Amino acid sequence: MSEKHEQTEFEMGYRSLGKRPNYIAYQVIAREEGGKSNWTKIGVGFMHGDGGGVNVLLDCLPIDGRVTLRACPYSEDRM
Repeated sequence: MSEKHEQTEFEMGYRSLGKRPNYIAYQVIAREEGGKSNWTKIGVGFMHGDGGGVNVLLDCLPIDGRVTLRACPYSEDRM
């Protein structure tokens, strides 16, 4: 997984409001034994103001239906 963070259209729209995502959403495809998994960025997540949930904005849907959320490196609020 790359630590480089590329912004999606959703992120750019929220950044203009002064909000940054707390999470990055990935589709993770496991490779055969010994191979690295392929992590594809598919969206972002924003924590609710009360910390009781997360809004997830996806650019696409993963083919296996599984989404992995990882905390953003610059996020101050982490679950």
